[in-house]
Amino acid sequence: MRSPRKSALAVAALLLSTLVVQTGSAPAQAAALRNVLLVGNAYGGTVSFIDETTFANLGTLNVIPDLQQRINEMSLVERTAYEIVRAENGDKFVDDMFVSPDGRTMYVSRANLPDVVAIDLVTHRQVWRFKLEGYHADHMAISPDGSKIVVSDTTVNEAQVIDARTGTEVAEFPTGSYPHANDYSPDGTKLYNSSIGMVSLPQWMEWAKGPGSSPSWTPPRSRSPASTPSTTAYARPSSRRTTRPCTPSSRTSTASSSTTW
Repeated sequence: MRSPRKSALAVAALLLSTLVVQTGSAPAQAAALRNVLLVGNAYGGTVSFIDETTFANLGTLNVIPDLQQRINEMSLVERTAYEIVRAENGDKFVDDMFVSPDGRTMYVSRANLPDVVAIDLVTHRQVWRFKLEGYHADHMAISPDGSKIVVSDTTVNEAQVIDARTGTEVAEFPTGSYPHANDYSPDGTKLYNSSIGMVSLPQWMEWAKGPGSSPSWTPPRSRSPASTPSTTAYARPSSRRTTRPCTPSSRTSTASSSTTW
């Protein structure tokens, strides 16, 4: 998990307005904007919103209300892989997260499920869900204009490019062994993907951890994703998969000393 992310002031405004509704505090308090840190709680499947100055927990959002539903939907192969990963690394439901430029939507890669979800920070409902091909959703990146989400699909050595508004796949591209971090250049024209190899192997088996990516892995980039605002080119534009429908769930997070949504 990477370091907690500082959200835009718009996030603070949305959070405070929501807290006013739930706690009955005076409306005047909602006008006091503040910087907010987002902290992913991997094992609990929640995201905490922390005041940057006081470090007070402003609230905790459950990002796996549909956990049991997703487990029930798994095929025998998917469930077996889920249990193997869980036995080795434990429950990991928050791997990475980003907030849209307008502060309204939070994107979370839910490691062990494995998928990416968009959550409306006002209604706290899932906007869309994108299921990966492999068995682990790793680190993400959001394009500078907020239009694209890139997530590492670790176990299949690929990265998926997702339309941030609709949750549909724009493209996918091959990576090195066990892709990990993704980072956009400031102008959005380049994407850097780093691979860590098969980290479960001991150090003396470094040679077996997998190859790095090379130019020969990348197919000719003769096509660019449709309707891409930036000039970033991805390897294989794809229309194979679409957004998985989001079905509301009655599952709630466990109680805590702070506000739980």
